[in-house]
Amino acid sequence: MPDRAQIEDWKAEWKAAGLAIRRAREARQDHGGRPADEVKRLREQAAETAAYCADCFTPLAPNQSVTLVSRVIEHVPAAYSGIDTFVPPHDIVRAVPICLTCWLSSMPNRSPSSLETRRLRCEGCGRPLRVESKPYRHLPLHQRCCCAACLLTSKRRHNYERRGVRDADEALLHRW
Repeated sequence: MPDRAQIEDWKAEWKAAGLAIRRAREARQDHGGRPADEVKRLREQAAETAAYCADCFTPLAPNQSVTLVSRVIEHVPAAYSGIDTFVPPHDIVRAVPICLTCWLSSMPNRSPSSLETRRLRCEGCGRPLRVESKPYRHLPLHQRCCCAACLLTSKRRHNYERRGVRDADEALLHRW
């Protein structure tokens, strides 16, 4: 007969398995039956280039207004690393752009919070952005850019200005 500790271990395993099954079912329902690897690829591409909405996966125009939100890119299960250290299960979360339609459709599902929606332009490409943050908080650079490519461009522009490069815009163009 199994002892109490073994029974508790079994219960924990069953709960974890149930959670994984529920997550997979919800992901299939939320993403229109797309497989998990395609959702991961599209969300990573949305975070890198802001070419797609991370919720409905429709292409975004270069001047289309977007909202930056955090989304789970991938769930990493528990494992042991190379040096026999236990790594607990965790989610990989990134800031991704979503279109206005997806943002407005998610409004009724959100709970009221102390966050305010700020409207600004991306520092890399000038695209209109909406960012939710606390009212008194200064936005860091990664929240003022719509994607990783614009973040890199903006970092380079700030560095050129700091170093005193005269033709920073030309230097950025020749860099690519």
